[in-house]
Amino acid sequence: MDFGFSIPSGGINATPEIIARLARRGEELGFAYIGIPDHIVIPNNVESRYPYSEDGTFSGSGYILDQLTVASFISGQTSKARILTSVLVLPHRSAVLAAKMLASIDVLSNGRLTVGCGVGWLREEFEAIGAPAFDERGFVANEYISCFKELWTNDNPSFDGEYIQLSDIIFEPKPTQKPYPPIWIGGESPAALRRAAELGDGWYPLGSNPRFPLQTAEQFSNALEKIYRHGENIGRDFTKFDLAYSSQSSFTETTDQIVENIRAFKAVGVQHLMVSLGATFSAPVSATIESMERFASEIAPQVNS
Repeated sequence: MDFGFSIPSGGINATPEIIARLARRGEELGFAYIGIPDHIVIPNNVESRYPYSEDGTFSGSGYILDQLTVASFISGQTSKARILTSVLVLPHRSAVLAAKMLASIDVLSNGRLTVGCGVGWLREEFEAIGAPAFDERGFVANEYISCFKELWTNDNPSFDGEYIQLSDIIFEPKPTQKPYPPIWIGGESPAALRRAAELGDGWYPLGSNPRFPLQTAEQFSNALEKIYRHGENIGRDFTKFDLAYSSQSSFTETTDQIVENIRAFKAVGVQHLMVSLGATFSAPVSATIESMERFASEIAPQVNS
């Protein structure tokens, strides 16, 4: 099992110096993934329910850097860690533009991009940026993923969908990774599980969705079985299917308890664990680095021993 953490791309810690410092120190400590969240604007009045809190409220900062710009910046600050969009909200950008930006990041990072992606939850943000209709976002996302693959793999790409039509274009450069950067499907809902089975190279849920809880290894395993069953029905080969998990645990338990819990997820097949390092968007950088160092020195070695 390898490990990752998220960069504070919003809030008071979203500065070039802090982002670069955390990215470089995380890589030095052996973290394999650096995640970056995705918002473009935060409306002043939010009535949409945030999926990952018990009461549905969202407390994110309105000051947030563009995800893909931060990904490109981090690629220049690191040389080994993989860069994870965590997650890219697919309808936020046009399909061709997003495919171009992602391919460019993969080229500039020498093939270190993993595309975590989802459908989004903030209706008011969709409306503010002129994204496709919020209620159609699942259909849009599926089409975007298929279009990405066409653009990234075909020398003469064409696509004729409900939301995307293109042909007779040159799309270069292709991503460095072949056939394309891994696509991890975020989400815990039945629709997300189907999307992972049909279109994903991996599944990347969060554990804190109260409607679809995955806080235990048993819950994760039960949801994974649904992915596998759906995949079997459509003839899907899961030989190279990635299993990632974003833990929202603050790791306040004893070291032995933390190790035991992580090992339980490893036992059900989780290969990549994104860990929470506390309030990285607002905590002192020294505290975040201390959490990183503790995890890397005390926990990660025991998990993989």
